[in-house]
Amino acid sequence: MKKALVLLLVAALMPLTAVAQQPTEYGKVTTLDGSAVNIARPNASPLELKFKDPVFLGNRIETKAESLVKMLLGGKALVTVREQSSLTITETEGKATINLDNGKILVSTGKLQRGDSIEVRTPNAIASVRGSLGYVEALPGISHVDNGAGTVLGGVLGGALVSITPLQGLTITGTTLGSLRAIRPNVKQGLESKGKPGQGQKHKPSQSDLASDLTSLGGGGGAEMPGTGGARVLPGGASKPPYVP
Repeated sequence: MKKALVLLLVAALMPLTAVAQQPTEYGKVTTLDGSAVNIARPNASPLELKFKDPVFLGNRIETKAESLVKMLLGGKALVTVREQSSLTITETEGKATINLDNGKILVSTGKLQRGDSIEVRTPNAIASVRGSLGYVEALPGISHVDNGAGTVLGGVLGGALVSITPLQGLTITGTTLGSLRAIRPNVKQGLESKGKPGQGQKHKPSQSDLASDLTSLGGGGGAEMPGTGGARVLPGGASKPPYVP
């Protein structure tokens, strides 16, 4: 009798265990031009990334040459990933973190809740982006953090963060934090153009596609997203992101 009860209890808990082990969906691919892969977890085989694919916490995204990916993450940020870049998305204490191992990304956010931000970590630097356009580039031993608009902080990984005024930036070499400088002239052009046309063009979202994506993440009226020509950020999403050719 006791054995039967134990078996019934185990059978009842199995669906709950399966649900608990499901990964947490954190975003969606809104643009894919060229080729990229998604590695679901360490040591997993890479899978070809596709338009409208969900993005889960712990996923590693890698773009190939002449390729570009845009992702709407957590209903908070539109992230543009340039060619030959690799990053992993995590969340700590409710704060989204993009771990950029190498390459370049643009993080665009609207007005976030007090104390909320999108954090970008490179092997030697950290950046905090809030209601702004933050450009982050990771090279071997060197990181660049540039502020296109709004509030961006940057500094050495594990050190204090420095406020970067709009149209300025910082360069971190090893563990040395450089002085504030003018935003690099090629930053915006470099992030908004992936160079030569990508091979094997993928479907690019129309406004109705994006509206559908945003609805699935939560929608409504919202505030303007800085630096996007009047685009607006909806509660839980972003609307009309700048198209990156």
